[in-house]
Amino acid sequence: MTRHARPNPRRITYRFSKLFFLLVFLHAAGGAALGKTAGQVLQHFQGLQDPARESQLIEGAKREGKIVLYGTTNVAVMQQLLERFKKKYAFLQVDNFRATTNGVSSKVLAEARAGSHAVDVIEISPDSAFKLKQSQLLDPYLSPLRKSVLEGYADKEGYWTGYFHSVMALGIHTPSISKNEMPKTYDDLLNPIYKGKLSLSSADQELFGTLLEFWGKEKTFAYFTRLAKNAPAMREGHTLQAQLLAAGEFAMAPWLLGHNVVELKRRGAPVEAVLLEPVLSTPKYVLLAKHSAHPHAAALMIDWLLSEGQEILVGKFGRNSTIQGFKHLYPELVKPKYLVVNPEKFGPQYADYARWYCDIFHHC
Repeated sequence: MTRHARPNPRRITYRFSKLFFLLVFLHAAGGAALGKTAGQVLQHFQGLQDPARESQLIEGAKREGKIVLYGTTNVAVMQQLLERFKKKYAFLQVDNFRATTNGVSSKVLAEARAGSHAVDVIEISPDSAFKLKQSQLLDPYLSPLRKSVLEGYADKEGYWTGYFHSVMALGIHTPSISKNEMPKTYDDLLNPIYKGKLSLSSADQELFGTLLEFWGKEKTFAYFTRLAKNAPAMREGHTLQAQLLAAGEFAMAPWLLGHNVVELKRRGAPVEAVLLEPVLSTPKYVLLAKHSAHPHAAALMIDWLLSEGQEILVGKFGRNSTIQGFKHLYPELVKPKYLVVNPEKFGPQYADYARWYCDIFHHC
């Protein structure tokens, strides 16, 4: 007669405990541990209306407990944004890495190659947004707030959404250029009297590419070749350029961040901002990292930047909102239409635009 061993209560309890904690872990991972990407996790929320939608996102974010942002925006601006965000969502630990747009994209790409995916939300300029999408490191996120985003500042698929944009302005050092001599058109910048008085950014290839898409290759090459004959000083960084302009190091800089120039003027600096047609606009995008470990928290942050975050960006720091209905701190930078730097248009030929820009100005 065969005797059957009696079940060991301790072993049963141990196995049950392991199963219980595994289920808790999978639930807390919000789908990531089940092989879902961030976008797939957030598809569940499409069509849900607030307050139920936000309530469920908060529930998921509380389980995640953390969010990691990689961004490029000015330190003072981002500090106030994150302080306000943390005040509303105090249950989240917020980690933030800041660098140039190339620095952020390089970090994301390097981590992906190493099999590490730390970032949840990426805040970046158009050229790098296209690069990260091509590398399959982004997922679409169709925030319900996108319906209020101005035309041209978000793609249809949901990979990038502009949450503010910078108007590119001609900055003028007024003691160096009289009011009668101030350029009123792009062609005016080609006048030989401005030789040695101009400055350009060494990394404006996306503006060059956007104008090429608008003007055509022949006109763009002819224009920038003539502009190069005026021997512009090549500098890295629009903010630095604006500061050097205010100090009188050069007389003009055609493509500066308009809010920098207007802010300097209001503080008493001898500068003026002039908008040349077509007025270029560079969006700052928020992107959902495909392998985000905290997708619910990521959705909360993106939604917040497109809503409550605008009060800080627009009302306090003078950024131009991509959202309809906000009153701007610098109304002189508001136009009914802009030529928007669009990754879908210039992205496929970005390498060519960078090479051509470098060949024309010989600064690389």
